[in-house]
Amino acid sequence: MLQGRQPNNKVVVDGSKVKLTGFITKKHSKAAAMMTGSFATLTSRITTVRKRNRLSHNFHNLDLGRRREMAEILLFHHSLGLTKGINDFADKIRGAGHTVHVPDLFDGHLFTTIEDGMAYVNEIGFEEITERGIRVASEFPREIIYAGFSLGVVAAQKLAQTREGARGALLFYSCVPTSMFGSTWPAELPVQIHGMDADPYFVDEGDIEAARELVATADHAELFLYPGNQHFFADSSLPSYDANATTLLLQRVLKFLQHLDN
Repeated sequence: MLQGRQPNNKVVVDGSKVKLTGFITKKHSKAAAMMTGSFATLTSRITTVRKRNRLSHNFHNLDLGRRREMAEILLFHHSLGLTKGINDFADKIRGAGHTVHVPDLFDGHLFTTIEDGMAYVNEIGFEEITERGIRVASEFPREIIYAGFSLGVVAAQKLAQTREGARGALLFYSCVPTSMFGSTWPAELPVQIHGMDADPYFVDEGDIEAARELVATADHAELFLYPGNQHFFADSSLPSYDANATTLLLQRVLKFLQHLDN
């Protein structure tokens, strides 16, 4: 879980010059200098090891069976249901070697508008939909990454914030105040939050403020704002889909997962 990395709080607004990055402590600067100073010695040692490896094929093969641990993600859908676009998004992450579980919290129901989807949520009960996500999570290991789109953020954020063992969180289109779950965000828990800078659901309903507050209090948190006013901009099966923003979002998500694997 990003152990040993420096705090990395960042707000990035694409298409503008606004960028708040983390900081490097004196300890890290000193470590970097020491690494640079010993580079020649390290290079010499690497050369020696390479020569020895040529003499011993069996020694070289000792590491061939090792595989880098890939991420396991539990991804919750938005208020339109488990759409083809969400499955396509999950497939892109799977294509990088990660495992993605995408449960259907709507029992197969699909909707074409947020209003219709939320009407169904209100009929079933908002808390019940969230609890369905919590129950699904109990079937998986605690050492998992929680992710959610819009409505699904509530279950994902609650699990990441309150279920011990979480490796990270990916929150798309939404963010709720951490106080909603009766605790603060675990300082060392990595999180990314993605939304459009003119999305009325994200900007006008308090989500962006909650996201900025979370980023300010966590050691490894990033908030990415994309130009546009669409809510479901990363769902390729919907008219709101933004291919350019989604490509950038996926690049950032995969980089996030890669860092967790290291």
